[in-house]
Amino acid sequence: MPNFLEIVRLAARENGAFDGELPLTTVGAKGREFKLIEECRAAWRQIQNSRADWLWLQGEFHGTDNGASALTAAGIPRYTPAAFNLGRLARWGIDDTLSIYAQAVGLADEMTVTYMRWLEWREMFTRGVQTPSRPLWWTVSPANALCFGPTPDAIYVVRGLYDKTPQDLPTDTSVPEMPPRFHDLISWWGLLLLSETDEASFHTGIALRRRQELLDDLHRDQLPRPVAGPVAGPLA
Repeated sequence: MPNFLEIVRLAARENGAFDGELPLTTVGAKGREFKLIEECRAAWRQIQNSRADWLWLQGEFHGTDNGASALTAAGIPRYTPAAFNLGRLARWGIDDTLSIYAQAVGLADEMTVTYMRWLEWREMFTRGVQTPSRPLWWTVSPANALCFGPTPDAIYVVRGLYDKTPQDLPTDTSVPEMPPRFHDLISWWGLLLLSETDEASFHTGIALRRRQELLDDLHRDQLPRPVAGPVAGPLA
């Protein structure tokens, strides 16, 4: 499984301007090595930000699974990502999928809650006196808080999907979250970014071809598959 240092070393080897002196670390580098390392980091950010629906950037929260703490509290309608221990949450509720069940009852109580637009939720659930009850709707506030209506009357376990913010690669041993067989994409993408400002001789045509090949493969593997519609019957 290639780590960040190995990704940078591949880029340096293909660049041809390092005369066989490949980087030994990504920490404290200077000159051309520093530029190459930073361009590989930038390439990884650009790859992640190029699509909003990469599968590897989707996460799931469910009660206290996987370090999450996705539980409501009686009388509290709004929950920040930090309240659910989701440090890299970018967007709540992929495809509006969100469900809850009373902790005291268990999974047999699980029901879907319905998405409501923020302004409608605010009008319905923040005006006047509110009576806590089982939540039936959810929305997201402008501050990216997950909001339930009615206000929960008990502890409910929340289950849902979310989009993660892009991953950083701060150390030599950092490993990109996308499948390892596509990690070379970062090297080639980084080389192309470097070529925009670096005067060293470099065959950008090869890098462009390899980047596109790997990107096409990545799209096929890491994007949601289209849902097939109904098949038309024979014409009468």
